[in-house]
Amino acid sequence: MRVSTPTIEFRKSWVYDSMWKRPKHLQQPPSTKDWNARERKLRQLWTKHGRAILRALSKVTGLSWQEDLIIVYLTWGVRPFSDPVTIPLRANVFSVFETLTHELIHRICSEEKNHTAILRRWKKLTSKYPKELPVAINHVPIHAVHELVWRKLFPKRLGILKSDLKLKPYVRAWKIVDEIGAEEVVKRVFK
Repeated sequence: MRVSTPTIEFRKSWVYDSMWKRPKHLQQPPSTKDWNARERKLRQLWTKHGRAILRALSKVTGLSWQEDLIIVYLTWGVRPFSDPVTIPLRANVFSVFETLTHELIHRICSEEKNHTAILRRWKKLTSKYPKELPVAINHVPIHAVHELVWRKLFPKRLGILKSDLKLKPYVRAWKIVDEIGAEEVVKRVFK
């Protein structure tokens, strides 16, 4: 089923949270007051910009959303990922917002019809970089889409988006996007 833009539902699940093993220094959740303030800020950002982001992701990639509802689990002390969308609610809420967008890019690309449509071109691009770590080269299309969306919606934050990463494979992926050009990456993989 093709959907113009899905609804995003933020969810805090104590059952889901109880299943995670966290590093010792992250085993205690933020205080309820702190948590509620972060969640409120995230919801405000999403209410203001969410539909524009979902539409931009579809427009930039040329892919259609296949889901009408995406549940986003908010948690702490874990790595974010796209299925189910799981986002650690850190103190810097705009950074959380950027992470959510990143995971939604993964999500639209991995929906079954979309994945099938782009897989051959994705592999063609990534096969040109056999010496790169898979996590780095597989993030090149993700980062390219993110850059194009951020250029349109949050151009002043683009430099922060690119420099906010600490993991070397993600930094390397941004360097490859800069070498090829975000538009060219998107053209090769999605068009």
